[in-house]
Amino acid sequence: MSARYQLKRRRGFFAAGTEFEQALRVLSDGAFKLYAYVCLQAERATGRLVFERAELALQLGKSRSALGRHLRELVRAGVCELQTAPNQHRGSVLAVQAAYWPYRALGDPPPACPQTDRTAYVEAVRETFLGPACVQADFGPADERLASDWHAAGVSLQTVRRAILLGCVRKSMALIERPGARPVARLAYFEPLLREVQRERFPAAYWQHLRFNLGRCEDYWQHEPAHSPGRARPNLEQAGRSSSAADPSRPSTDKQGETR
Repeated sequence: MSARYQLKRRRGFFAAGTEFEQALRVLSDGAFKLYAYVCLQAERATGRLVFERAELALQLGKSRSALGRHLRELVRAGVCELQTAPNQHRGSVLAVQAAYWPYRALGDPPPACPQTDRTAYVEAVRETFLGPACVQADFGPADERLASDWHAAGVSLQTVRRAILLGCVRKSMALIERPGARPVARLAYFEPLLREVQRERFPAAYWQHLRFNLGRCEDYWQHEPAHSPGRARPNLEQAGRSSSAADPSRPSTDKQGETR
């Protein structure tokens, strides 16, 4: 017979179950520590945490730059949604996505994040764009205007993030196969992929697999440049496929001959 037990405290605990274990598998140590902290501090009904970056970095014992990397990883992995503070008088909002949050509100819950305004939308696009290692660029005025156009056209942040993820997997594979290929230098590189993401209906597992493979591609490109491209190459054949399209994780060539 198993021993009987009970909680030491009935308040202040977090239901770390399947969602917590799932995050453990997809996040790096630093990003998982941030996720765990958010889980303990966020509002239970919504999974939202309002925070100031300097204070959050202090609480975690991280530098501001390290915190920024971990925030971008949470967003790229689809674990959290980030709404950057529009000004110095308001905090940023980090909301845990439903797949990684064990609670649900009784009745109609409020949205995880309020409607994103243009400034917050453009900042979210900027952070997503500058995160991958295959992007070697600044976020200039032309990029900001393009992001503003996407906001005005009603393109969701999820669509933008998936288009950038898809394009970065293709670009990273191109950099592995042809080390002299040019990295991504402007946001417009991903614009054709917005339509592709909107048109095709890939399963959620496909995007998780691409996120995993992007990390492998970037690690291969950055830390093993002397190795043959044929060795330790990430296997993207396992990614989900659409019945109406070729495997989009494979590099494609645009009209100008640039490999994506």
